[in-house]
Amino acid sequence: MNYTGIFTYDTSVLLTAPNSLVVAIIVIILSAIFVLAARYFLLVCAGMFLIYQDRKKFANRKKTLSDLVLMKDIQTELEKEIEQATLKAAFQN
Repeated sequence: MNYTGIFTYDTSVLLTAPNSLVVAIIVIILSAIFVLAARYFLLVCAGMFLIYQDRKKFANRKKTLSDLVLMKDIQTELEKEIEQATLKAAFQN
């Protein structure tokens, strides 16, 4: 062995790992990234759908409440008209 004091590294050692192992590791990493991305996407879609449903329920409740208020106003007007008609009929007799 001839020692010159310079360190030389044999790069052929790097390629001794089987290619199938490298491919398997890459596939596992990409699969994990895909699963996490799909999970995040589904959570975002579910959240947006729930927000849409809540807004729709709120709009329906608001419409129902405004309809009830309108019906109450109409009922009050009708009661006033009935009362006036009753008083008018009582004074005419």
